Amino acid sequence: MPSELWLLSSIFPMGPSSPRTIRTLDKLRKRITMATYGGSSSSNPTRMVTFITSDGEEVKVPVAIAMEFKTMIEFLEGDLDRPEVENAPFPLSNVDSQTLRRIVDFTRDSLLWRSRYEALEKERLVELPSKYLALDIAREFELPSKYQALEKERQKFETEFFGRQSDEAIVKLVKAADFLEIKELLDSVMPSFRKRFGLGDDKGVDFVYSAEAEEIFRRRAAPASVGAGT
Repeated sequence: MPSELWLLSSIFPMGPSSPRTIRTLDKLRKRITMATYGGSSSSNPTRMVTFITSDGEEVKVPVAIAMEFKTMIEFLEGDLDRPEVENAPFPLSNVDSQTLRRIVDFTRDSLLWRSRYEALEKERLVELPSKYLALDIAREFELPSKYQALEKERQKFETEFFGRQSDEAIVKLVKAADFLEIKELLDSVMPSFRKRFGLGDDKGVDFVYSAEAEEIFRRRAAPASVGAGT
């Protein structure tokens, strides 16, 4: 019996080949892989991907950040780290320059947060014997105080970042994150979007494009327009 399965069989009485044991072992392997190899980076950290935004501006985005844009990955078949990508501007008909720069700012910070989580994960794997690590996984990933403190810091960052965006800017961020398929940004911005516009948790990304949403946006913008004399 492999040593990992033997270890897990001592934790789960249902046996080392049960679905629950296999799922837990898979989680263990993923965590070890993430801690060992986590944080992919471009072989050329100075290389940029060039975008032409909807308002006609040319914006250069580091490859490490553009790699978070799933739409780009799929279009270019996963290879952004090559000279022709930098020298051939990619049109973004649905994203303006200000929104793209906000996305770059958020994603840059998001990658830094990710590296901090990975550093904690490596520290955790080094400090804890494998038996206790497996037990921790079996207990549904209870976070130690360091993780909890880091999560609070991240939540504060996201609250402040999205809190300083205007209504129009946060709507554009949601639509751009959806168009570019930036999952981490979308997962982070949607709670702020729902809170901003007084929406329930059942309102997903599709709601942003609905006539109901447009009416909500129009009503919120109306007082400001009247006050400005327009």
